[in-house]
Amino acid sequence: MNLSIIEPPKLVTTILEIFAIDLRSMHDADHLWRRRKSQGVAVSTTPEHLPPGRASVMGYWLTEGSPSIQTVSAASTPYHIRVSSTIESLQEPTSLGVEGSVGVGRATLSANLKGPHGELRVTIGESSAVVVASAATWLALSEPTLLAIFQCWRFHATDATLDRLTSDARGDLKHASMAALSSFRQRSRLLSNTDCIRDLLLDLPHFAGPLTDPHAFLSTENQVDAYETLANKLHLEQWSESIDERAEGVEDTYASVTEKLNEFRNFLGASGLEILIIAILLVDLAINMLGYLKYE
Repeated sequence: MNLSIIEPPKLVTTILEIFAIDLRSMHDADHLWRRRKSQGVAVSTTPEHLPPGRASVMGYWLTEGSPSIQTVSAASTPYHIRVSSTIESLQEPTSLGVEGSVGVGRATLSANLKGPHGELRVTIGESSAVVVASAATWLALSEPTLLAIFQCWRFHATDATLDRLTSDARGDLKHASMAALSSFRQRSRLLSNTDCIRDLLLDLPHFAGPLTDPHAFLSTENQVDAYETLANKLHLEQWSESIDERAEGVEDTYASVTEKLNEFRNFLGASGLEILIIAILLVDLAINMLGYLKYE
């Protein structure tokens, strides 16, 4: 099921569309989001290939648009949020256009949040989200809602990465127990997976940061309260703990693989040195024998 584009339900007026680009793989954009700030980064500091917008602390570049003025094409931005207000009342999650199942056994997530000007409903897929709220409610709750959406997206992406690494790790258990020539031939892939899981482990505390210290990511107490309510309803803390456990298992496997590769490399080096010494001794012996035979 492709969740990247969500069609609005009937009786809905679109307030805003937000398109997002994943910055995590863009090394020249690290400085935009690997800091604890809730207000994004000025456009003047961004790489030239990014459109006007701002950064999220979860590693996404946000560009706001409307149905008539779309600043970035959907083809180049797989992440999409539609903020809508219904004419009569909030719609049920099944009518919001998000369906199917995403992530590791996680269905599409949805939650309600009460604000000072009415209720907000958010429904989150793997790469898309629909928010139903009045304009005033969205203005009051946009920051905590966006933070929860981006954290869900990041957790989905992390789960997908761990799915791949876990599958590889099961096949690589033989290299973790005892390295051989086949291990050495595959060392580029094995070391690449090792670097991938270590890089992910370095980022996980940041991605889970709002769960332990939301005040560092949001500017007001009301925003913190709203985020904590959403995080509780979306079970983000349990999700984060599950990710930590999966990542630790994969990292343990590739730590053993790296250790065995280093041992095997040292063994090959030592064996090569021994072979070289033996070869030198044989050459020296052959020279001495030739010399002896020459004078016989």
